[in-house]
Formats: sequence, structure tokens, C-alpha cells
Amino acid sequence: MRSEIVQLELDLIQAANSKAKWNLHEIAHELRRQKARLERLEECLAAMPTGKAASAA
Repeated sequence: MRSEIVQLELDLIQAANSKAKWNLHEIAHELRRQKARLERLEECLAAMPTGKAASAA
């Protein structure tokens, strides 16, 4: 997911520097969506209880 975000950021920079400004909005929207998705995933992972370590027998 992080690699997708990095690629979208690069695409956003490329679109900003090109004449295809119509693509800029679409890429920016997808970038915001992916970052929000990553944030929700990180929040879910942080809220998960830690598992008990297996005892060595």
C-alpha cells in the first residue's frame, strides 16, 4: 500500500508538470483515498490487542 502511495505521489508531480491538468484531480483524489485507507489500517492495527507470547516448555 505504501508503494502505491509513493507511485501516486510521483504521478501527481508528473501530472502537475504536464499539460494534462485534467488528470491531476483524478490522481490527487486517489492519493487522498489511499492515504486515508492506510491511516485506517494503521489505526486498526494499533487497536489490536497484543498476543500472548508462547511459553517455552
